[in-house]
Amino acid sequence: MLTRCSRRCAKGRLIEKTRYIVPHGGLDWEVDVFEGSLTGLVIAEVELARPDQAIAFPDWVGQELTGDKRFGSAALATAIASGQGVELP
Repeated sequence: MLTRCSRRCAKGRLIEKTRYIVPHGGLDWEVDVFEGSLTGLVIAEVELARPDQAIAFPDWVGQELTGDKRFGSAALATAIASGQGVELP
């Protein structure tokens, strides 16, 4: 499944991304591929039924970003506004 998103957030800044729904290990992963000044940034997330739920990570998953505020919508919008981009882990 593919969804093209343009989302306004944090003081009206536009975040452009394409969202893919990728099934893996019985779960649907949401994979956001960013465009514009955030080109090259790809973030995957999955919703769990409970915090201690065991999951099989796909080979293409990288570093855990849960709780990393640099990758929240407001921080990404600020990065767009500043023209500095996002420092990748």
